[in-house]
Amino acid sequence: MTDISRHPLLQQAYDVCQAIEACGASVQLTQAVCKASVLLQALDQHIKSDPPGTIAFKVDIDSTGIDEAIGKAETLHRLTSSYVLDPLEQAIDQAARLVADAEGELAIKLSRHLDALLAKQLLQVSGR
Repeated sequence: MTDISRHPLLQQAYDVCQAIEACGASVQLTQAVCKASVLLQALDQHIKSDPPGTIAFKVDIDSTGIDEAIGKAETLHRLTSSYVLDPLEQAIDQAARLVADAEGELAIKLSRHLDALLAKQLLQVSGR
């Protein structure tokens, strides 16, 4: 896991990854976030290998399709800016994110909580 607090470039690369991920789902956006994640990892490795205060690196990125993906993401954002997840969907989203980072007993408790939330959602969508 990258410690983004070690350098401002790591924080910026992480912010780019998060901004792309927040745009929604499409093949182009998935490719863009993958490329941004590779950039974040490359920055992390380079910063680890160089002494503090020195940064010199070259990154080759094939940006084909990124502009198109950004345009689609901006359109999607405009179309969905008034859409808000309901509280149950928000709870499921947060629980899933927490489970991914949790360990031990906390992971077990969060997993059970997520299972309960998903069961509740299944009841809602099935009309029971």
